Amino acid sequence: MHGAPSAQNNSNIEIPRVPGAIGPHFAPKAKHVIYLHMVGGPPQQDMYDYKPVMDDWYDKELPESIRNGQRLTTMTSGQKRFPIA
Repeated sequence: MHGAPSAQNNSNIEIPRVPGAIGPHFAPKAKHVIYLHMVGGPPQQDMYDYKPVMDDWYDKELPESIRNGQRLTTMTSGQKRFPIA
């Protein structure tokens, strides 16, 4: 059968070594590993970073001075408004 060799045949397998490799400087002692899978960051509402000034900006249009006449992209071409928050 194809696939991984059975457990009884593992003793006959020789692991290829890189010429000149001598191994680690000390014997590893780690017994556990903490793996952090961090793609991006948490959302703003989960950060508990209250921004009271954002309440003042709610539902106001983005000023033209910020947009500087930038062209609309495919994603924003259908938008009728450009609210700040």
